[in-house]
Amino acid sequence: KLKNSTKADYYREQILALYPNSTIAKYLKDPNYLVETQKKENALSYYYEDAYKDYANGLYADAAQKVQDVDAQFKENKMRAKFDLLNAQILSKENRLSDYVTALNKIIAKYPGTPEKDQAQLWLNNLNHSKLPQVDLSKMPKDSLGNIIDNGGAQGNLPLFTDTTGNAEFLKKVEGQRPKTAGKPADNKPAALDTTPAKPYVPLTAAEKRDSVKAAQDALAAKVQADRKAKQDSLAALVIAKKAAQDSVIAHNIAARKATQDSIATVNAAKKAAQEAAIAKNIAAKKHVQDSIAAAKAPKAVVKDAGGTSNAKNSAAQDSINAKVAARKAIQDSIAAKTAADKKAAQDVIDARIAAKKATQDSIAAKTIADKKATQDALNAKIAAKKATQDSIAGKASAAQKAKQDSINAKKPKTLQERRDSMLTAKVQDSIAKKASVGKVKTLQERRDSMIVAKAAATKDSIANAKKNPKPVVKEQSKPKTVAKDTAVAKKPAAKETPTAAKKTEPATKPAAKDTVKAVAKVTPSAPRPAFDTDTMTEVYNKMDNAPHYVVIYFLDPTAGSASTAKLDAFNAASFEADKLTTSTVTIDPQNKLINIKRFNNKDVAMTYIAALKAKMKEVMPSLSEDQYFVGAISTLNYSTLVSTKKINNYQRFYRANYK
Repeated sequence: KLKNSTKADYYREQILALYPNSTIAKYLKDPNYLVETQKKENALSYYYEDAYKDYANGLYADAAQKVQDVDAQFKENKMRAKFDLLNAQILSKENRLSDYVTALNKIIAKYPGTPEKDQAQLWLNNLNHSKLPQVDLSKMPKDSLGNIIDNGGAQGNLPLFTDTTGNAEFLKKVEGQRPKTAGKPADNKPAALDTTPAKPYVPLTAAEKRDSVKAAQDALAAKVQADRKAKQDSLAALVIAKKAAQDSVIAHNIAARKATQDSIATVNAAKKAAQEAAIAKNIAAKKHVQDSIAAAKAPKAVVKDAGGTSNAKNSAAQDSINAKVAARKAIQDSIAAKTAADKKAAQDVIDARIAAKKATQDSIAAKTIADKKATQDALNAKIAAKKATQDSIAGKASAAQKAKQDSINAKKPKTLQERRDSMLTAKVQDSIAKKASVGKVKTLQERRDSMIVAKAAATKDSIANAKKNPKPVVKEQSKPKTVAKDTAVAKKPAAKETPTAAKKTEPATKPAAKDTVKAVAKVTPSAPRPAFDTDTMTEVYNKMDNAPHYVVIYFLDPTAGSASTAKLDAFNAASFEADKLTTSTVTIDPQNKLINIKRFNNKDVAMTYIAALKAKMKEVMPSLSEDQYFVGAISTLNYSTLVSTKKINNYQRFYRANYK
């Protein structure tokens, strides 16, 4: 402003020397730097807007490709979080459940304190609280028509989420910065998020689950059958329309060929008639001339013979003139007849050509009408197929609504009479079952179950006897750990008693103490429980009793992580053969391993398996003690969160609070 170029140059050199990488220094070097920087930022915003528009218009492959190529096109990507969140939305639309959950967990871990992290956490919570079956549809088998094959498991569509990360305002701002072009831009504003609070979760009964699964299977079968029939009807209509078009073309070609042949025949006939008329006229003219000449010669001969009188001469001259006039008239008549014949032949040719042209036009009109009719028939067939698909979808929705209503009706409180009838029916069924079981040979599984129950009852009785009388504790030398615990229990009441009572019991407790020392010496020392995460109170996991579950055996002692799964596989094959369970060893890191057993339809089935496994744990993994492992059920989504976040201690607290 002061126009002091000397100081300006001085300060310019100071800025370039001391702050070479600052924005001001870059501007001093290149006056267009700020403009170019703004263009680059706008280009990135425009690129994101184009990718989001592809996603909003259902072009998920194009949108995913743009997200994948963004880092190659823009070295400085300040919108990486938005692109990662858009990629998660694309995965949800493609029903890739596992990839979708992994992407959300990565966003939560990678972008703390950002709107994208909050939105990813909200979507993950919504997914965890969803009552729909959590199934990765992208990994399910499909038939030749692209429809998912249901093998008996409940399946459903993933919940669809709308974008609430501020993209609406951001895209509006970017659109305002674009150069104005003709035409109105498309409105791609995302729908507002439904903030209605969710209803409290009420687990379905076994009957409701069966009815829901059956209704879903029936609806799916009806949809597949309706889609197949609609496609078959559409293909049949297209075949009929194609045959009609081919018949129309053939008929048009035949009619055009016949019209051309008729036109040629008419022209040839006209030419022949004209030639014949001309020949006849020429013959008649020649004959007339010859007759005229003969008539003219005859009077001359008579006059000559008569001596050549004057009257005779005059008469002959007049006759000659008359003959010449007649000959001239005959020639003129012949020419007129020939001209008339030529005109008529030419007119006939023109009429024949007009008739051929009209026949061609009629054929083209008939072909056009036939093509329009075939196109309309094909369009009607497509409309009918679409209507059949819509009817199938409506039928599926109606069946689902009916199943939901039946479920609601089933949850209504029963009247007193209904409860009495239910109790009476249960008693009658129990009586019938008891009568039927008399003399019936038990199956291997039934015998195993009865043995487990008897063993549990015996253990309970022995513990009760040990509490009442400490003496039998000495005999339990085969179970050192149990002896140690029972001895400790026996000592506690003795410590609270009077000194006199303590003296009385001293002879009985001393031998027990010796056995206790021996038992403790045999116990294998376990390594300290690894501290994976110190924060066990933050709500990371969600309760999903109706979702598919896994059972995990987590080794609290790192030295026990190499336990074999052979006996576990044998146990699964013997006791749960119909469930077709699979086991796999998962290494989270060198010090932390677990065994994953999958999979189970819901929490109740998984807990039943855990109860049976714990009863046989001494046989399945004899080298492990109870303080060396943790056995628990976990939903598939919570398992993905556990593997990605490694919050194992947090999950054990969650498990103790929600799985009982």
